[in-house]
Amino acid sequence: MKQIKAKEVNRLIEQALNLKQKGELLKAERDLKKALKIEPNNFIALNNLGNIFSVKNDLKKAEFFFSKAINIKQDYSNAIFNLALINEETGNKVKAIKLYKNAIKY
Repeated sequence: MKQIKAKEVNRLIEQALNLKQKGELLKAERDLKKALKIEPNNFIALNNLGNIFSVKNDLKKAEFFFSKAINIKQDYSNAIFNLALINEETGNKVKAIKLYKNAIKY
């Protein structure tokens, strides 16, 4: 059963990434949220959801999802880097530099 759930989550994430590339952000967001209903602590889905909100320029939500992914997997450099980008965009340069260094470390 666990293996079936993992395959479904992976399928939903892959589908969401394809939809995002096509510019279908709402559908991609929907699939990532479905994946998170199955596996709430999937740091990859959380990071990708953060990316979608970042593209939609909803930086508060993006930051929330990147932070949540990092809380689950502290060495997840993709989410750390994405959070650094958000901090740089919002003018928090000191925190951004710290996060970039942390992302490089991993």
